[in-house]
Amino acid sequence: MFTLSTTARAQSPGSFIDAFVENAGAHFVSSYDIARGPDGHIYVTSFGPDEILRYDGKTGAFVDVFVQAGNHGVEGVRTLAFGPDGHLYVAGVLSNNVGRFDGASGTFIDLFIPFGAESPSAPSELLFGPDNHLYVSSLGLSSVNRYNGTTGAFIDTFVSPQSGGLNSPEGLAFGPDNNLYVSSYRTNRILRYDGQTGDFIDIFATARGSNLVGPDDLLFDADGALLICSALSGEILKYDGGNGAYLGSLVTSEAGGLNEPRGLLNDEGDLWVTSFGTNEILRFDNQSGAFIDAPIQDNQLDTPGGIVFGPNGHLYVSSTESDKVLRFNGGTGDFIDAFATDREGGLDAPYSVLFGPDGHLYVSTGTFNSLGSILRYNGVTGAFIDPFVPNLSGRLIRPSDLIFGPDGHLYASITSTFSAVFRYDKSSGDVIDVFVPNLLGGFGKPNGLAFGPDGHLYVNSSWYNQIVRYDGQTGEFIDDFVPRSSGGLSEPADLVFGPDGHLYVSNYMSDEVLRFDGETGTPLGAFVLAGAGGLSGPDGLAFGSDGNLYVSSRHTNEVLRYQGPSAIQVSSEDEIGLPYEFAIEGNYPNPFSESTRIVYVLPAASEVSFSVYDLLGREVYSVVIDGTAGRNAIIFEAEGLSRGAYMYRIQLDGTSKSGRMVIGS
Repeated sequence: MFTLSTTARAQSPGSFIDAFVENAGAHFVSSYDIARGPDGHIYVTSFGPDEILRYDGKTGAFVDVFVQAGNHGVEGVRTLAFGPDGHLYVAGVLSNNVGRFDGASGTFIDLFIPFGAESPSAPSELLFGPDNHLYVSSLGLSSVNRYNGTTGAFIDTFVSPQSGGLNSPEGLAFGPDNNLYVSSYRTNRILRYDGQTGDFIDIFATARGSNLVGPDDLLFDADGALLICSALSGEILKYDGGNGAYLGSLVTSEAGGLNEPRGLLNDEGDLWVTSFGTNEILRFDNQSGAFIDAPIQDNQLDTPGGIVFGPNGHLYVSSTESDKVLRFNGGTGDFIDAFATDREGGLDAPYSVLFGPDGHLYVSTGTFNSLGSILRYNGVTGAFIDPFVPNLSGRLIRPSDLIFGPDGHLYASITSTFSAVFRYDKSSGDVIDVFVPNLLGGFGKPNGLAFGPDGHLYVNSSWYNQIVRYDGQTGEFIDDFVPRSSGGLSEPADLVFGPDGHLYVSNYMSDEVLRFDGETGTPLGAFVLAGAGGLSGPDGLAFGSDGNLYVSSRHTNEVLRYQGPSAIQVSSEDEIGLPYEFAIEGNYPNPFSESTRIVYVLPAASEVSFSVYDLLGREVYSVVIDGTAGRNAIIFEAEGLSRGAYMYRIQLDGTSKSGRMVIGS
């Protein structure tokens, strides 16, 4: 189940410290349903990790993972409901069962409805009815089953398969008339059934005159009107609760960034909506439909690019695939908020992030399908100000890196077939000149930009694997500061001068951060070793106020922190004499399907025990290993283990270190 590999390296500058911003925990993936619990907090399904997340009911701040993945047998967490007993009921659309969890602690109690002949087929909605029994919509059979609300025993198929033309039932709601209303997803209708017998009554609402496409969750508001998530048109539609007449679109498409609404919660005058397409919970006024805020936002980095520390000391990271700039606490790495989003300004595939002399945030945007621009956001609030440099301004196409020069003006590298560096006026954003013309000095696809201690401009060429130096006043070519492929340079992404005056370059293809002499360009070796701390696809670089190096890891969706360079440079001979410390550097990939690499450090050659446990605390694997002094690695294979989360522990002479890994599909 495992193999071993070992490398030795002293604890030294460049050694892994931690995953400062982790790809784990407080995020949801593909949220279908939402509910307010007895404690007043908001509970949200996270379909991808099979978790239930809990958020503060007033502020939207993340509280905890209330129901952990992998320890309950409920797979494909789709919908949830709190029962009359105060416990939480969760349906698994993939496992065809319903789990019951303690309403106060989230501890698994039992499979309230286990998989079997009378279990629902792909349950999509749970609802406790006026009779306190549990009603479950069955996507697979296009029916609604009823179960005893106390014991979970099957009572009957309350709505027979395809009754009244029902096809893929999603939302359930009992109306003011005590009848059952069911959204028929594939036929774009809301069907009404007798609340006592389950007999079909009528087609209550249709798409006629409206944009009802893919109806999902539904509820009756305080005025008796029926509100429906029209998932595929991206709206919340309103119908007369008495006769089904269409009253209009309460929340219009893309309001507040709404994308594929799936779940509804009407609460204290506000309408909470799960935005499936953006992994957010949005809040609207339930009378006017006006957007209020996004109280619950996903902190999950999706292909992080540029990183920068702001004037307030916090860390700002571009999340390229989710079209956001996320803000994290600069001391702890805890998620704060989505500082800038695509709700305003057309933020599309943000890459470089930079604070200007005016204190505002500048963001480069653009993909192969869009021309791109440089957007400006208020540095305190994140509110969109303007397209500081609109697309095509001075042939601006897909800008990559941004930097303010010694003259105060803004420099942008262009990575389209027209490879150049443009200079823009610091006040107006107007183009001043092409500071470095197309292919001058032989560079191509310039990504990173940095002004060095000598005042000159350094540009990496990811096409030709070189660092080119240009006069900081005129833009004239000086030299190939780092010649092609020197020091193993391979598709360099970002570059920055460190506090020691040397040049640091994220080497994308080898998963390293390379260091070069800041005066001569001579290679000094890998500052961050390949894959250290799980580094994969290194991109953005930034030195923090603590002197440490922060690196965005695009493939693992993390920001990793490494020990910064020493003020006094250490020779390789001296470095070998530095002490080692017992530590775990984490595992990558995580989640994984076949195998993962766990890296740990030993102070001396020693025998250690390696154990793996499931989330019930049961040991599922154990082995004794002979480790060497320095960095070691275990290649752990998932063969024979089911999907879910596991804890692993490495024990050395009575001291143990632990980590968490997830086996996915």
